Amino acid sequence: GTKATHNLLPNQGNGIVYPQPQTDGPGHHRLAMQIDDPEAGTGDRNVLIQTVLQESSKGPGRPVVLSSESFSRAISHPLMQARLSEFADFFRTELVITHRRIEQKIHSLVQENVKNGWLHCFQGNEWDWNRIMELSAPEDVYIDRMIELGRWKSCHIVLIDPGRPFHIIDAFSEILGVTLPRTLDPAGANPAIPYMQLQVLLGLHREHPGHDTHALLERSRVAFQELRKSDPERASAPYPPLPEDVLRHFEALDANHTNRILDLESSGWIVVHRPGH
Repeated sequence: GTKATHNLLPNQGNGIVYPQPQTDGPGHHRLAMQIDDPEAGTGDRNVLIQTVLQESSKGPGRPVVLSSESFSRAISHPLMQARLSEFADFFRTELVITHRRIEQKIHSLVQENVKNGWLHCFQGNEWDWNRIMELSAPEDVYIDRMIELGRWKSCHIVLIDPGRPFHIIDAFSEILGVTLPRTLDPAGANPAIPYMQLQVLLGLHREHPGHDTHALLERSRVAFQELRKSDPERASAPYPPLPEDVLRHFEALDANHTNRILDLESSGWIVVHRPGH
């Protein structure tokens, strides 16, 4: 999980510099959003560059690590694209993209949408699979566009294997040239939401549009615990199986994505880090 990685990086002692996030989460999401702001400036007023300059002065010689899924928004936001590209003029930068198999992302994608109140993937309580497939663009194009953003020292793809959680730590150690401790705190990740809790949360978002996500998530936990006591069989309802056409759609995307990664690797554009290697 991405948040488990975000929680790993700040606790690496003197090996790396991980700037204090500006939100209550462990990633640099607000920083990523700031450089997409027209007021953030360019050149020596670039928020991202100023942050890295300030942080590197606190730990000379140590790599500075920034981590946020939101940096990938550069592919569709010209301001962020320009400022990330400029970033490579100031520093010897490395781009790291972590990658899970696409079908592993499906339930996670739906859960994140509901957590954040983005209900466009649902028609009533039914999943709108056509909409979900429509939103799942071929990510191999995104990788190309991320690589082209700047003159990176090198670009890395880390293939994630849920069965080998320390692989990502080993990959970061190799990329950064710093031996990171092989420790992960599962409590630091966003827990998977049981299906019936997801349904409760979906209803709460509809009843209270615009309410704080964390507050609604906590209310859904309480309601789900009550459901487990009153109707344990209903509470244990599993996620519905993926329709065959949906599964085939995501398998095809994953195959295309994997082939593109292999093409980029063979051409020397990227370094791929695989579990067990």
